[in-house]
Amino acid sequence: MLFDDAKQGRKPLSERVRPRVLEDLIGYPGLTAKGGILRQIIEKDLRIPLILWGPPGVGKTSVGHIIAAEKKVPFLEFSTATTPPKQIIDNITALSAAGKVPVVVINEFHRYNKLQQELFLPLMESGNYFFVLTTTENPSFTFKGSILSRSRIIPMEPLSEEAILEILKKSFEKDPVLKSYSERVSDEALVAIAEMARGDARFALNALEAVVEESEDLVTPPVVHQVLSRKPFHYDRSGDERYILISAFIKSIRGSDPDAALYYLARMLEEGEDPLYIARRMIIAAAEDIGLADPNALSVAVAAYSAFEKVGLPEGWIPLAEATVYLSTAPKSNAAYKAYLKAREDVHKHPHLTVPLKLRNPSTPLLERLGYGRDYVYPHNLPDGYSPEHYLPEELKGRIYYRPTGRGYEKYIEKVLSRLRKLRNMD
Repeated sequence: MLFDDAKQGRKPLSERVRPRVLEDLIGYPGLTAKGGILRQIIEKDLRIPLILWGPPGVGKTSVGHIIAAEKKVPFLEFSTATTPPKQIIDNITALSAAGKVPVVVINEFHRYNKLQQELFLPLMESGNYFFVLTTTENPSFTFKGSILSRSRIIPMEPLSEEAILEILKKSFEKDPVLKSYSERVSDEALVAIAEMARGDARFALNALEAVVEESEDLVTPPVVHQVLSRKPFHYDRSGDERYILISAFIKSIRGSDPDAALYYLARMLEEGEDPLYIARRMIIAAAEDIGLADPNALSVAVAAYSAFEKVGLPEGWIPLAEATVYLSTAPKSNAAYKAYLKAREDVHKHPHLTVPLKLRNPSTPLLERLGYGRDYVYPHNLPDGYSPEHYLPEELKGRIYYRPTGRGYEKYIEKVLSRLRKLRNMD
């Protein structure tokens, strides 16, 4: 094994090469450039609470380290999983009382409930601290509004492979233990690690260390893949990533892009999403976005759901993929969807309109005497099977909710409805 002489008590490589100055923060030029919020905080002593929102390993905590190092102030880091709010408040107010302005990093701040979050408001307003609140969840849903209004929200996306590769190469320069082995790691191996990291710099650095430790020969891509087990995907069924991907999938179907839709389908399936959840969303898309422009679309989506139930994995993705392509290339219409919304709006405005007596079923002699069903014309008794009567309540007579688009099968529906509505004097 390599590094044995320094292994006892040694911190992980990701911690040893953590950025401490602005220039070392790779992948976020918007934060560090002139006019960037991080540079302004340091140069102008701005004490604006930061909410750093992004997946693990993108440098959220490192931002706090950089501010503390650049400002030469105390650095305090807390985890909401293990530290109650009162303990954090006691620790940081003690420093404030001593005249110090610390950087306070509170990781996974979304784990605190809204009442617990509110305890920090007076401290944020005091201007005595540099607050850095990190989260992997959408702060719009998990942070108290008063916290959001006082903070600067900075989304931190997964790092690009290029950024990860730059971080890996610089780690040889920054860490003396790793530097002595730089000639034994091929550039292709670093590229392989960057690809496997999926935007997570912490994983990439710790993977590099593991690979170097376990290999006594030249480190190549096959060695990397042999040493490293497959990294779990950054995917949480209860988290924001799920809704980002399903939204992209549905919008790709709606936008008639089967290639993009297949990509997001594959990404969700490979990352462990419940296939039936995807299939249910496809059923909704078929009804909402395709509608009567292609009435078969709903049948295809339902059939895909049923097929997956019967087949399961590993082959169950095949009917889902087939349905995805069908829905993506089908003509689109949300006319039926919009028609229902308009009808629902009238229901809320006029919740108790009287149903015409002729439409009521005279199921008893009393109801018949009261006029239920009287004057109702049975359409099947007419030559064309159509009665030009009005069926809506009197107050809504002539209201039109459904207006076909003229796309796909709705071309035919449009012609039929145009003729029928003329007979009903609704034009």
